[in-house]
Amino acid sequence: MNLAQPLPTQLTTALQAYQQAFGHPVPAEVIEMYATRSGPLLLEIRQAIALQRPVKAWLERSRVG
Repeated sequence: MNLAQPLPTQLTTALQAYQQAFGHPVPAEVIEMYATRSGPLLLEIRQAIALQRPVKAWLERSRVG
């Protein structure tokens, strides 16, 4: 992942929590899409963790890649 700016601390923490909870990371292309506007991604990560359900598309990508 090659971002122009560092990720906000809050997003970095959420990404780490997601990986710890589900055993796979949020795909790099998803992070890049939301790097400048991380609110929707943070919401998605928090919801997945609260419901204890990984995002299916992210899980499938982690299995393929």
